[in-house]
Amino acid sequence: MLFEEEVRDEDVELMVADAKAISRDERWPLVKCAFYGSRCTKPFIVPAAVQCVSVNTGRTMDVVFRSYVNAAVPRASLVYNLDHFMIEVNRYPACSLVEGPWRYTIFTSMNAHDAQNTLVQSLYKGSQLTIFGCLLVAKSDHMGAIQPVVESDMSQIETMLVEALTMLDKPVSESASVCTAADLISNY
Repeated sequence: MLFEEEVRDEDVELMVADAKAISRDERWPLVKCAFYGSRCTKPFIVPAAVQCVSVNTGRTMDVVFRSYVNAAVPRASLVYNLDHFMIEVNRYPACSLVEGPWRYTIFTSMNAHDAQNTLVQSLYKGSQLTIFGCLLVAKSDHMGAIQPVVESDMSQIETMLVEALTMLDKPVSESASVCTAADLISNY
């Protein structure tokens, strides 16, 4: 999908159509994920294609996040480093001594031309975050199997998202250095 600098509520329908087309063309299953568009007024639960035979065998790293997140890489590149676009949250809350039933993967844009994400800033305790572009959040169980996000997950995902992004040593932004999953995993 070609991205504009801002993604609004009305743009989500086209992104969903793109994800469904990829799923249909490749015969890949779909899984529900949480989506936070840069200029959206609310988060959405959206379908994302999963590069596997069955959704039961899919992992978060198999999610085709590029339907929703601007993951621009050089045109000549056939591969890209997922660590540049993924933040893995293996324990939430971060200070918890007990693992919860779910793990989360936050897919982020690394494009400095994307709009600042005002939706994330509108979340409780999110006003100080400087996040650019859209975010897609996938859920998995403790064994790594992808699970669908449902409406009852959204409150926990929102608080986890703010906590995880706040814990980053450097913001996911237009800074010269790139935040990777390793920046966050060391905190969990």
